[in-house]
Amino acid sequence: MADRIPPELFENILHHLPGEVNARNPWRSRKRILGTCSLTCRYWAAYIRPFIFAKLALKSREDMSSFLAVMKGSKPTFFEVAISKYVKELYLLQTVPSDPWIPLLLNFTPKTDLPNLTQINVLTSCELSAESDMNTTSTRSIYYQDLPVALPAAHIWRLSRHSITSIHFRTFKDALAVITSFDSARTDCVGITWAQPAALLPESPPASVRTAPRWAGGDKIIRVLGCAAVWPFVWALVTTRRVAGPAACRPLFVEGAQLPTVLRLVRCLADGCTCSRCAVAHAKEGLFYRVGKYRDPVDGASSISLTVDKGEFEVHSLRVWVEDSGMASSIAVAIDIDPIITAFSASREDLAATLDWMSLDEQAFSLGSAMSNFTVDIQASDISAVNRFATTVTNRMGRLTSAKRLSFRYRLARGQAYKAWTFDMVDGGPSTQGAEDPEEVPDWYLKW
Repeated sequence: MADRIPPELFENILHHLPGEVNARNPWRSRKRILGTCSLTCRYWAAYIRPFIFAKLALKSREDMSSFLAVMKGSKPTFFEVAISKYVKELYLLQTVPSDPWIPLLLNFTPKTDLPNLTQINVLTSCELSAESDMNTTSTRSIYYQDLPVALPAAHIWRLSRHSITSIHFRTFKDALAVITSFDSARTDCVGITWAQPAALLPESPPASVRTAPRWAGGDKIIRVLGCAAVWPFVWALVTTRRVAGPAACRPLFVEGAQLPTVLRLVRCLADGCTCSRCAVAHAKEGLFYRVGKYRDPVDGASSISLTVDKGEFEVHSLRVWVEDSGMASSIAVAIDIDPIITAFSASREDLAATLDWMSLDEQAFSLGSAMSNFTVDIQASDISAVNRFATTVTNRMGRLTSAKRLSFRYRLARGQAYKAWTFDMVDGGPSTQGAEDPEEVPDWYLKW
C-alpha cells in the first residue's frame, strides 16, 4: 500500500515531524523519530534515508574508525551504499584531548566515496594533539607520522565550504596544514589560535609556503573572525615556488622578496588598522575579515584581496594584483567615506586621518617600480567630501605622490543613480569625463 502514496505526501509528512522533542539536542531527537518511521516498511526507509544520513557527526577516533570501516568494507553492504550517497555534511567534534584522528578522513577516504559531500565542519574545544604525538619537522605535524604527506588526486576534495572553529594549534604551521588540506572554495576560520602569535613575522613564512602547493582549486576565500591574527592566512593562498599547470588551478605565485611586503599591507588594514571605524566596531561585536585569491576570467589577472566588513556593511578593502612573474603590479584600496550605520558614525576627517596611509605609502613604495599604480577608490554622496578626503590622503602618501603613482577614483551616490569619474590629485583635480548613465559605472567598482 505504501508504494501507492504520492512522494509529495511522504515529503510533507517528514517535514512536519516534530524536531524539538529534546530541546538540548533537537537534531538527535529528530533522527530518532525518523529512524522509527523508517522501520514501517521499505518504502518509508527509502524516503527517510536522505534525511537521516544527510548530516553525520563524528566525535572520536572510534567514531571515525567505524565510519571508515563502513565506507571501506570488503563486501558491499546496505549501509555502505546508503551512507555514501546521502552524506552532505560532516561534523567532526573533538572536546577532549586525544591522538590526532581528524586527518584520517582525508587520508583514507577518496572523494568518490562521498560524491554528494559539500560541507565539513571541524569543531573542537581542546588542542588537537600533544606535542609528543607530532613530527615537529613536518609541515603537517598534526598528522600521523606514517601517513603520506602527498595525497593522490582522488583524495583532493573540492568542497563549496568548510569551517574550523575554536581550535588551538601549537604553531600556525599546524593551522595552515589543516586549512590547506581541504580544497574548498570558502573556509570559515572562527576562534583559531596558536602559541605566540606575536612571534610570527611576514619575513618567516612556513616551509610549506616556499616549497609546495597545497590545493588545486580556483578562486578561494578564507573568512576570519576572532582569530589570533588575520594576515598569516594569506599564506594559505600563495606559494613562493613556481608551480606547473593552469594558472586558475594553483596557488598564486608571489616572488619571495615581495611576499613579506604584501603581508604587511594586509596587516596594515587588518590586524594593525587604527581607523576610527575599525576601532568602534572592535569595541562592539568585532569585524569579519575575508582574504581571497582571485583570477579574472577575462584578462587572466590574479590578485590577493582583503575585505573588512561589519556584517553586510563593508568597512574598507584592499586588493593587490600580481603578475605571472610573481611581482605586485598595482594596488587598490576601496572605501565608503559616508557613515553607513550608527557604529560607523565617525566623521570623514577622522577616517582620513586615522587610517594609516603613511604605512601603506611606505610598504607600497618598497615594492619598487614594478608596482605602477596605487589607487584609492572612494564612494561618497558629494564631491566636496571626496576632494577633502583625497587631499588628506595625498598629503600623507608623499612617496607615491612624488613618484606620480597615486591616483583616485570615486563614485557619487544620487539615490539609486551613480556618476563615476577618475582623477589624479597630482595633476590638479577631477577630470570632466564622467558616466552619466548609472549602467555606465566602470567595472572597477566591485563587491569584493
